[in-house]
Amino acid sequence: MIKLHLLIYFSILLVFFSCKQKEQTVANYYEPAFDQTGKQYVDVSVPKPGALDSNVLVRSNIRDTRLFFSDTITLPDEFYFDFTELMVPVDLINAKPPTFDTFLVAREYLYSRKFVDDLFPVLPDSVLEALGNDTLYASTVIDTSGIDNDHPRASFLSESKEFYSEKEILADTTRDLFMADTILADQLEIAPWKINDSIPYFENMETVFVDSTLRLLLDTVYVEVFDSSKIIPQMSFDEMCNELADTISRTDTILWDNEVTFRIFYPGDVDVFVDMVYVSGGTFTIGSNYYDEDERPATRLRVSRFLLSKHEVTNKLFCYFLNDMEGDSLGRINGIKIIDIYHPLTRIKRNPFTGEFSAEKGWENYPVVNVSWIGAQMFCKMTGGRLPTEAEWEYAARGGKYARRYYANWKKSETEYEYLYAGGNHMYQLGWFVDNSRGGVWKVGIRKPNELGLYDMSGNVWEWCYDKYQSNFYARNGDSTDPMCLSGGDTRVNRGGCWSSDATYCRIANRNYLAQYDMNPYLGFRLMRPFK
Repeated sequence: MIKLHLLIYFSILLVFFSCKQKEQTVANYYEPAFDQTGKQYVDVSVPKPGALDSNVLVRSNIRDTRLFFSDTITLPDEFYFDFTELMVPVDLINAKPPTFDTFLVAREYLYSRKFVDDLFPVLPDSVLEALGNDTLYASTVIDTSGIDNDHPRASFLSESKEFYSEKEILADTTRDLFMADTILADQLEIAPWKINDSIPYFENMETVFVDSTLRLLLDTVYVEVFDSSKIIPQMSFDEMCNELADTISRTDTILWDNEVTFRIFYPGDVDVFVDMVYVSGGTFTIGSNYYDEDERPATRLRVSRFLLSKHEVTNKLFCYFLNDMEGDSLGRINGIKIIDIYHPLTRIKRNPFTGEFSAEKGWENYPVVNVSWIGAQMFCKMTGGRLPTEAEWEYAARGGKYARRYYANWKKSETEYEYLYAGGNHMYQLGWFVDNSRGGVWKVGIRKPNELGLYDMSGNVWEWCYDKYQSNFYARNGDSTDPMCLSGGDTRVNRGGCWSSDATYCRIANRNYLAQYDMNPYLGFRLMRPFK
């Protein structure tokens, strides 16, 4: 019975496989959704502990001191010099302009139209045709170049003219010009001047009417007149000049301003070092697409390498600066307000007798607060650096090239940052905020650092950045290198949240701003130095 059942079972399987359709060669393909529950993290090399630390000297007990001085230097002196005096009148040896005499030269005679019409009448066309073109009217061949006489019967005497040249008369083929050249020459024989004769000059006479028949054309000629009185006499140097010598006493005054730099050793001072972290340059995404409007859009930027102080600048460190810059009792340097020295939460005091600043006992390693942007930047400049830009601050807060990221799509072409805060997603482990600060600022370096070893980038105190605030600065500076906002009003960016902030304000991407002269107990800063 069992064998029968097995036989039936195998028969059914044989029929099933024999009836199965062939497998589809090209399957319908659907792109799988990326599994966000099992995030695939971007592999980054984790630095060895302490490998990023750098102890930087920011104040030495051997310091340059500049001294300005001015002085007046008097230079008495005597000058000996030779000179000459002229012994003859200047007019005697100066060149005189030449003198010219003016003459008129006879150039050409013109004959009146009445004279031409009377002596050389126009022949009728019938007579001209009978004579033909071979008739020679004038006894002398006249050069008629320049006169268009292609037509055998052309007349070149314009009715608008009153006088004509011999050339124009002899070129007229419509007139009876028999013996014309002889007749015209006879008229010149009785003229008072021949061609090229010189005629004494009289003003405004370019032409002369000899009579009603003739008109004389004249050219004006200038001839230099020899005048013996204008000859420059040739005299020797001794005849013209007398050599002399003289002495002049003179006193000059020089105002001398100078600046001298001395290197002075201060035995009572100590070298001041700041723990700084090396931040390797790279590309990252600044901002966020999920929170405040001024954080959008998340934008790719490039940042160069730099050094950033491991901790926020402390009261003790800021006191060195105030003492070196000789701050006054109101917290001003050169008249500029640096720190609100009288605020109860400012833990720096000034000795009224010595003028020295010092941190209150027990508060030396707490972050300095109530500092203006001007004061923070002045401190950074004195120590060889500046405040970090927004891009530098956020890049370092995320962990630089060691930032914790995961792939945002299955192609692994896009990434998202893992941490909301500097070093993690649990604010109570990373810094001081409203839920754990007990209403006040805390000593630096207590909570957990981020991947670069930077402490308190989220919480404790807000931190001044170098940039001026613009809400759309990210969108206008996409794919740029080391962007820095220097245009706009007098508001400056501050980042990181503080001891009185909710956790959402301590996010890495969150932005805040204040006027650069504002000071409050929630705001401090940290030092950035370029890495050369």
